Amino acid sequence: MDRFSKYNFWNFCLMFLLSVFGYELIFFFMTLYVYNLTHDAVNVSFFGVLTFIPKLLSPLYGELADRFRKQRVFAVSAVITAGLMGTLSMVKTIEWIYGLWFATAVLLALIANIRGSLFAEIVPKKNYSTGNSTMLVLSNAARILAPFLGGSAALVFEPRLIFFAISSIYILAAGIISLIKSSSDFPEKTERKPGFNLSAGYRYIRQNPSINYIFTLSFFWRLFLGLQVSILVIYVKTTLAGNDALYGYFMTVIGLGSVLGSLLGTWLAKYLYRNTLMTVGLGLHYASFAALGLVNQFLPACALGFFSFAAFYASLVSLHTMRDAGTHLSVRGRVYGTVAAIITLPAIVSMLTGGYLARYVGANWIVLSAGLLALISLLVINRIFFSGCLQNRVETYPADQVV
Repeated sequence: MDRFSKYNFWNFCLMFLLSVFGYELIFFFMTLYVYNLTHDAVNVSFFGVLTFIPKLLSPLYGELADRFRKQRVFAVSAVITAGLMGTLSMVKTIEWIYGLWFATAVLLALIANIRGSLFAEIVPKKNYSTGNSTMLVLSNAARILAPFLGGSAALVFEPRLIFFAISSIYILAAGIISLIKSSSDFPEKTERKPGFNLSAGYRYIRQNPSINYIFTLSFFWRLFLGLQVSILVIYVKTTLAGNDALYGYFMTVIGLGSVLGSLLGTWLAKYLYRNTLMTVGLGLHYASFAALGLVNQFLPACALGFFSFAAFYASLVSLHTMRDAGTHLSVRGRVYGTVAAIITLPAIVSMLTGGYLARYVGANWIVLSAGLLALISLLVINRIFFSGCLQNRVETYPADQVV
């Protein structure tokens, strides 16, 4: 990348880290708060559902990202999010907390869509693999920092001050993104017909075998493992007999594994085919996640969780690279939005089902069953997409080669 591109890239990295860290910090606090307040797995699942429901509108977010200057939409959304965080710090009842969090989740979903589509305009195609690895490292670094810094801050500061600190993080991110220039800011930007066309993303997915393959993998990952958002805190506190601190440590270890996997994904891409990386990585992730259900001691569970998410993120680098390289600039926001919206439905089903079943069976059995079902789905999907006439339509070139 030239000097101008590097300046854009590092500003983007800082904005990305701030916005993801702000989200991880507040989500960590809120998940623990809801569980400690209600001691009910269903309420925790409902909180997770409120986080995911706004993603059903992701095609609209993608349309906004494709039609308007992404930096401006992001900045406005981030500033409003900061205001909502300040308001959230002043309410005490669970109903108001749910309502304000839902409004915040709408803006966070819009911000996430813009981050993804803007990335592909900042980073040259030849650097997609390295760039995706960097973004995954940053996002997982935020997951590591949030439990540690958040837990430490909770011991010293009042919750209201922490909410205000999160508000300042989003305001800072809004300021930084205004410094970024992207390919869509210049005359060569692809022109689009006026008017909203929310079905364009879905049509593009159906007509592009590689993107359709990624979409199918994502759909079933959310269906069977979407429940981890709410079930892991229950797993740590019941099966592992842990407390808030141990839950924070467990999530930190998972984050460390995710960072390692993000780094390994780029290195492995030099030697393995992309479909091999995705299949092996996801297979190991599903199998080891299922194995967590057979473990009831904290340290072995941490080791297994570390390995499971390292394998997952090693494969995710290739998944994201194939997605970015195979999606045209003119519909990128809508394609990403369509995928996010459709896979939200199985995620909601997964979380509600997991929370309901946790009332009657142990969280360990839910984790075991979810991992095994996900593994079966991977075998079936690969059988469909890489057999017969479809095997020549899904790209199987080396992972470091970009179309």
